[in-house]
Amino acid sequence: LQTRIAAQGRLEAKSLTERIEGFESAWKVFREKPFFGVGMGNATLALARAFPGLPIWKYQPPHGAILAMLLEVGFLGFLALAFLLAESLRGSSTNPLILAVLATLGVAGLFDHYLWTLPSGLGLFGFGILFVSRGATLLTSPRPRVY
Repeated sequence: LQTRIAAQGRLEAKSLTERIEGFESAWKVFREKPFFGVGMGNATLALARAFPGLPIWKYQPPHGAILAMLLEVGFLGFLALAFLLAESLRGSSTNPLILAVLATLGVAGLFDHYLWTLPSGLGLFGFGILFVSRGATLLTSPRPRVY
């Protein structure tokens, strides 16, 4: 754990360098189409078109779900998604379990893109949001009486 946090090893330094390069290249592509983005699922294609000639493994979505969202759907799409998310979370209680699910999704979204770019990540994200939006009423509603 200390090696990961301190980032003093060769592979940790390489990982940080690649992540920073990914953020910078994604930001350059985002600035070309800031309002509508490059299209859902087109982050790697847009990066390949913007930076031709790199090895194929260099074309990856940025390692952050928020930046990947901004790159693909643009600022307007991101605002629409944020509005829908806020509406679905309205009325959620401050139950510790619900807060833990939100914190887990938030931290995972900061450090990797799989919640946005992979089907399993989208499923996990959707399940988490569904749990938070519907779980609030399920966890706070009175239990049915059994006679």
